[in-house]
Formats: sequence, structure tokens, C-alpha cells
Amino acid sequence: MTTARSKENHTLFLLTVGLLAWLVPGAGHLLLKERKRALIIFTTIVFTFCVGLYIGSIGVINPVGAKPWYVAQIMNSPMVAVLGHLATDWLLFSIELKFQNDLDNRFISESLQQEFKNNGISLSQDANISVDQRSTGWLIISNKQIYAIRREEDKLNIYSLYPVFGRPSEIGQIYTSIAGLLNLLCIVNAVYLAHLQKTETAGD
Repeated sequence: MTTARSKENHTLFLLTVGLLAWLVPGAGHLLLKERKRALIIFTTIVFTFCVGLYIGSIGVINPVGAKPWYVAQIMNSPMVAVLGHLATDWLLFSIELKFQNDLDNRFISESLQQEFKNNGISLSQDANISVDQRSTGWLIISNKQIYAIRREEDKLNIYSLYPVFGRPSEIGQIYTSIAGLLNLLCIVNAVYLAHLQKTETAGD
């Protein structure tokens, strides 16, 4: 009975360390009184993640169009999910499929401009259309705002994207994802150290 309870407590302790290490980088090591390691981990992970955001804005966190990157990014902390929610594409309105010819030809016709205007959006004179590399759709860039157009069922849906500033978003994704993977290693390390500490204590 005592052995079973001891195993349950040990498992609960390991889960607590792992959860804390995920909630806040370095918190798992801090619980184990590894203060220097905790500080190094926290500083390194947060700095690397923030550099990624600085390069590309929170637009690099895309749980819809960049799921593989997002899986790595979420390893930083559950707070990434909050940022991902803020950066998620928002459906603005839908247009008919007949406008696909304009999009394929990278041409913003008067009728397409009017569709946007009818929905409260005025496209600038230098607005341009490009292919969306993240999905089988198109991007319209106007006044530093990005609109994604995707063919879904029998209509074209227009989404508002959080603008990615500066260098290409892939660089920001790389930094934020590396930070997440590094934190995953630190989570595993914290749980392993917790296991060793408990084992040594039981041995004594």
C-alpha cells in the first residue's frame, strides 16, 4: 500500500515538474532548486522566442496555415496559444468563384475592388496579388495589410492576416520554433532530474 502511494506521489511530482517547465521556461528546474539552470533556461528560451517575434511579429504564430511550425512553437509555453489566437486568420467576407480568373491573372479588376469596398475595405492603387505559399490560395497586399483569399467549397473566402513585418516570416518561425524545441529538451531534462532526485532520496 505504501509502495503504491509512493509511486503515485512520484508520478505526480514528475508531472508537476514537467507542467511547470512548460508553463514557464526554467520553472521546472527552479522547483528542483536548480536556480542557475533555471535562470539560464528562462533567459535563453524567452530571448530566442522574442527575437523571432521581433523579426516577424506575432504573425509568425499561425495555428491554421503553419501547423508544423506551431507544434514546435507551442512547446515554449501555453501563452503561445494566446498569441496564436490573436494572430489567427479572421474571416471577413466571401465572394463568388467568378473572381478566381482575376486572382489567377494577378489582376485587381474594378469589380473585385468594388467587392472589397462593399465590405468596408478600400484597396490602395498599388495593391497587388501574389500566391499564398502557405496554402492553395492568394494574397492581396494593400496599405501594409494582408488579405488571404482561399477557395473553400463553392466560394472564395477573404481572411484578414496579421501583417508580418521586416524579413520573411520563415525566419521568425525558425527562431520561435527552435525556442520551443529547446524548451522541450529542458522539460525532459527537468523531469529526468526530478526522477533522479526522488530515486536518490528513496535509496537513502
